[in-house]
Amino acid sequence: MSFNDLIATLSFVVSILGTIATIISAIFAYQGLKQLQAFSESSNYLIEPPAP
Repeated sequence: MSFNDLIATLSFVVSILGTIATIISAIFAYQGLKQLQAFSESSNYLIEPPAP
């Protein structure tokens, strides 16, 4: 296995890992957004409206 093959394989693996990490972080962000929405709806009286 040559050096170029090693670099190509490493960059391929890194790109796959980056794609998986992006998908996972998007799922976590979506779930966190839904939880934040539910939290702000359930405790509306605790959260003051933003100042104009």
